[in-house]
Amino acid sequence: MEFRLAKEIDREKIEKIYEDGSLKLKSLGINQWQGNEKPNLNNFSNLNENDIIYVLEDKEIIVSTIIIYDKDEDYENNLVGTWNSPKPYVALHRIATLSGARKKVTAEKSLNLQKIMQKKIILNQLELIPTEKINLCKIY
Repeated sequence: MEFRLAKEIDREKIEKIYEDGSLKLKSLGINQWQGNEKPNLNNFSNLNENDIIYVLEDKEIIVSTIIIYDKDEDYENNLVGTWNSPKPYVALHRIATLSGARKKVTAEKSLNLQKIMQKKIILNQLELIPTEKINLCKIY
């Protein structure tokens, strides 16, 4: 498996992954990613130019995607309260996996994501938060 930056040619496959995620959440009775709230790639050029959208490829098939922001403007502008640390952070968004590959890619994705995060932490001098202090979303 290869974890890499997304390319324009990946766009349609990423949109399929978002659709799969939307359908899965709906089947679980979760309103997230439904209707107008479903992720789209209207800003794909920006995501691509800024090296923040990634895909996981398994035998030349894109099976998963994630967006990694070094800073999230929504968090900055809409935060109620304060951060636990004044240091920079990264925000992970639109984490999704193709329905037929969900169980297979979880471990591989985690390892590759860790490598990407380590590079961003080193390059941007970000604070590494100990794993026990991170609240993780359930993988569906």
